[in-house]
Amino acid sequence: MCDIPNALALVHRSAGVIMPVSIDESIPFPFPLSLISPEDYSQLLDYMRSTQTPTATILMTEPVKDVMAPTVVSISSRGPSPITPDILKPDLAAPGLNILAAWSPLGGASISPWDDRTVDYFVISGTSMSCPHVTGVAAFVKAAHPSWSPAAIMSALMTTATIMDSRKNADAKFAYGSGQIDPLKALNPGLIYNASEADYVNFPRKEGDNTTLARIISGDNSTCPSNELGKAWDLNYPTFALSLLDGETVMATFPRTVTNVGTPKSKQHLLCKGFNAIPIHCYCTTISSFLLTGWRGEIIHC
Repeated sequence: MCDIPNALALVHRSAGVIMPVSIDESIPFPFPLSLISPEDYSQLLDYMRSTQTPTATILMTEPVKDVMAPTVVSISSRGPSPITPDILKPDLAAPGLNILAAWSPLGGASISPWDDRTVDYFVISGTSMSCPHVTGVAAFVKAAHPSWSPAAIMSALMTTATIMDSRKNADAKFAYGSGQIDPLKALNPGLIYNASEADYVNFPRKEGDNTTLARIISGDNSTCPSNELGKAWDLNYPTFALSLLDGETVMATFPRTVTNVGTPKSKQHLLCKGFNAIPIHCYCTTISSFLLTGWRGEIIHC
């Protein structure tokens, strides 16, 4: 039993260790180890102190259904974005906890500085694991739709994501964004929110005429026309976000253009739902048609 932080030196030669942990990611140690919750650890200590001959039995592992899954873990960052709060962040949720992944032999086999073993695979958590999942799905969609822009692919990933349960995620949309990524549904999103490079180059002006940022995005000498200042809401993004101070009153318009990449002549229904006494009004008009891979589609302005 060990509940001393950073006690690796004390237990390095132990036959086995039980430690309390309050985080939800696995930690690789160089010795046999069981990590249990602080509550279970306290009960275990009470039992050991109640008898002079404490005993324990190791049983066969049994699969247990996690009723809280899927949920966003504690180590994942939350929104809103401190830079642009009117763009909802994060965009998506993807697998990133305790992922068995390829590992460099230079990385070591555990967190112990005395562990000189090498391994080819390692259990890892974090953005380093969730990003490859999303990248793989994006490549999967790109292979099916080679002509789609990066913005179109991102829209497909976001609009087809599985909405997660806010009762299991206290931060709701600021924890999981559009929801949990769904590779198969992303192949056929029906409608997409597309955006060009020019849209993103012009985006900094929405935030206050930031020519430096525009040039970082474009890689050239682009400028932000100061006479065309707008709002972040104008970006043709797959989500809608509005940051307000307590007691602040504002009227915001979110212009969006969606492109039908699904069944030709399909009928789409627009559903608007207000919340917390905030009225929302929506309307759509078809503004143009286009020919794509042999069939006609429509661009709809909302």
